[in-house]
Amino acid sequence: MTRRQLLPLLGLVALVLTSGCAGFFGSQPISDDQLDEEPPAPYVWDNDVNAHITITENARFQAVYRMDRTRMELFRRDGLGGRNAIPVSAVRYRYPNGTVIAGTEFVARGGSINPSRERVSVALPGDAPGDGGGDVEGGGGPVIARGTTNTPALVEAVREAADGAGIDYQLQAAGIRTGTDADAFYTSSGGTPALNLGLPNRYMHTPVEVVDQADLDAAASLLAGVAGRLEGFAPFDVGI
Repeated sequence: MTRRQLLPLLGLVALVLTSGCAGFFGSQPISDDQLDEEPPAPYVWDNDVNAHITITENARFQAVYRMDRTRMELFRRDGLGGRNAIPVSAVRYRYPNGTVIAGTEFVARGGSINPSRERVSVALPGDAPGDGGGDVEGGGGPVIARGTTNTPALVEAVREAADGAGIDYQLQAAGIRTGTDADAFYTSSGGTPALNLGLPNRYMHTPVEVVDQADLDAAASLLAGVAGRLEGFAPFDVGI
C-alpha cells in the first residue's frame, strides 16, 4: 500500500535565465547583486510539472524547477552539439515548508552555483532534504519512481504487486535523467522496459551511508513478488 502520496513539487530552485551568446560567460562568479535581484514576475511555485517556464521581455525567461535530487546542471546546446553555460540571476529556493530564500542566503547555507564555460552547476544547501525535495522517509518503504525512463505499465505492475502483498512503498517523480542504468536500458533494443526501485538513504556514496533494514527487506520481497507474476503483468509496452 502507498504510505503517502508524495508531492514532488517541494524543494525548488528558481532561476531567471538569459538567452543569447554565452561564449564570454566563462567561469566568472555570479555576483551577490545578480543572485538576489528581483525576478521580472513572481515565480510560479504551485504547479504540478517538473519545470515551469515563463517567457519575459528582452529575450529572457524564468524557470521554476522541481528538485528531485540535490544537484543539477544548466546549459544549452550549440549548433555543433557542444554545451554552453546559461547566465543565471534572481535565484530563489523554496523549502518543503514554503520558506523562500534568496540566492546569497542559498549560498550562505551551504548551497553553490558555480558557472563554467560549459555549464552552471547547482548544489542545494546543506539543510535541504536529502533527496532534493521529495517527501521520502527511511522506514516508509522502497521508492517507486515514475516518469521519463520508468515504463508506465511496469510502474503499475510493481504498485499492484506491493498492494497485493501489503508492502508499503513511496512514490517519487523522476527527472530527465535518473543517474542509473535505466537511462540506457529504456532506449536500447527498440525500448527495454525499465523501472527505478530505490531505497531512502542518508549520506549516499560515503563510508557511512545509511538505509533502513525494513526498507531493504521490503524491496527484496517486492522484487520477488513482481518476478513471480511477470507473465500476468506483461506486455509492458506503452500502447503507442
